[in-house]
Amino acid sequence: MTALQPTRTMSGQTWAAIATGFVGAFLIGLAVATDNSNIEVIGWFTGAIFLLVALGLAVSAIRNLRAESTERNDWARFAAALDDGVHFEVPEEMGYAAELPAVLDDLADVGQPSDGEARHAIVGEEGQIHWCAFQHERPMGTATVGMIGLHPDRTADAYPQLEIRVNDPDADEFGRRFEVLAQDRAFADQVLHEQARAHLMATDPFDWRLEGNQIITMLAESSTPEQAINFIEGRVKPLARVAGDIPLDA
Repeated sequence: MTALQPTRTMSGQTWAAIATGFVGAFLIGLAVATDNSNIEVIGWFTGAIFLLVALGLAVSAIRNLRAESTERNDWARFAAALDDGVHFEVPEEMGYAAELPAVLDDLADVGQPSDGEARHAIVGEEGQIHWCAFQHERPMGTATVGMIGLHPDRTADAYPQLEIRVNDPDADEFGRRFEVLAQDRAFADQVLHEQARAHLMATDPFDWRLEGNQIITMLAESSTPEQAINFIEGRVKPLARVAGDIPLDA
């Protein structure tokens, strides 16, 4: 499999470095050209500050570009591993798409920001439950997102909102480890039955919510392929099991 690499444009940080450097050079040029000693001092001083800021921005931009290049190469090797299994141990039931714009509509359906792009999507299924984990790239940063569909044979088209937040990650009891926020307490009890709680207690605690016809969990940072698989094993698959155990008539 050959994953097409998206075209990259200059980041806002790069543009800021260019603009700041231009202003710094202009001020120093003004200081050199003027006969006014006060303007000369101010020009040299402020111009030097702008150039130092531009240098810092440029160094940071270069580091970010290197990190992005490394990440792209990692994902390219991941895509190749789906065919030959050389670089990573990729479970056979997983598929990969370099870009998957359709999931942005699913984000909008659950009230999440849907701008930007959905990249490096890993898809799979747990029984009749389909799931997807992807990198949501937005101007302000990248998040790792897991989305889990609900059982296709369920009675309800959409469920009441249910949100689970980590309260005490070290607690041994579900009610102390998690805070449950529910529009419908009876529905929450149907979802969070004994088996579902066992699934959630068997992994490191994390926040998630059910809204409409999706379960969603998010990590506010990008992931390498290995980290994405760990995200799937630690969050997405347990939630897929929770989704599969929701009573069809709930």
